[in-house]
Amino acid sequence: MTKATTLVQGQAIEFCPVDTGNLRASIHTTISNLEGAVGTPVEYAPYVEFGTSKMNAQPYLGPAFYENEQKIINDSRNGKRKLFYVRCNDFRRSVIR
Repeated sequence: MTKATTLVQGQAIEFCPVDTGNLRASIHTTISNLEGAVGTPVEYAPYVEFGTSKMNAQPYLGPAFYENEQKIINDSRNGKRKLFYVRCNDFRRSVIR
């Protein structure tokens, strides 16, 4: 799971739009048991990821996950189910494999 979260974190940092650098610097990983997450606690992160009525979306977490989804699936060991999700403040998108 560490490999998967590190892979997605690196890609999210690469894809993240930069103004002050605060959002990019806040992208982190958490791992517990068979669950891994990549996300950011920054309050405005969902607005950047998904856009608003006044601002176009500039996705970085979702594309980082989807770009590496097959690698994550291929790297899972022993057929164990693993939960991996990207988290943008309180929003989560989950994939169970």
